[in-house]
Amino acid sequence: NKVFNSVQAVEKYPPAIHVLTSMSYGGVKIYDHVHGDMTNRCNPFIRDHLQHLKEASKGDVQARAAAYSEMRDFLMSYAADGAEAYHVAGGMSYCHACKTECPLIDPRTAELDRSKSDRAYVGANDGTCCEDFARYGSCSGFAGDRMQEYVLLVAEFLLIKPDWLFLEITNTGPPDLHQQAATALSMQMMSGIDRPNHKSLPNLRPRRFSFLWK
Repeated sequence: NKVFNSVQAVEKYPPAIHVLTSMSYGGVKIYDHVHGDMTNRCNPFIRDHLQHLKEASKGDVQARAAAYSEMRDFLMSYAADGAEAYHVAGGMSYCHACKTECPLIDPRTAELDRSKSDRAYVGANDGTCCEDFARYGSCSGFAGDRMQEYVLLVAEFLLIKPDWLFLEITNTGPPDLHQQAATALSMQMMSGIDRPNHKSLPNLRPRRFSFLWK
């Protein structure tokens, strides 16, 4: 069976879209689908409430941290009700690779009999937003502007019910960040600091890597 390769692009940074839609290996495109901002795929009520929380918490660190906690609880409750309650009608979103509306979740995921050991397994790799924790970033931590994107990501994971996740962030990212995903998804986690070049990746900067599994 063909793997469902889908990725998110940051639409306010057009070069990211170009790179992700152009990446190939052996003449074959790596990503079948390149979707945009995760906020745009939420149903209108969710989008409006997130915007309200963001506006209400501007300029105050404590208010932003409180808004993040409320966003997390709000999105987790909606995602727990399934994709039909969470996504825009039809579970479709504009795809920059196909230039049309494409499914956000592999249709085969919903058909899996997860009680069988010989079934297909669902996994995801993700580099979580590091600007709120990075030395070159805002250092605002859980009160940072990018935390909304993180809770949106965890909500998306709840929808696909992964068997495993591989998460990455700057080495100054606290383990508590990825632990929140593990808790929301009822997964176990191991996390540590390593250098990507130890894994044959062309990057010397130390990173935090977390592996989550059922």
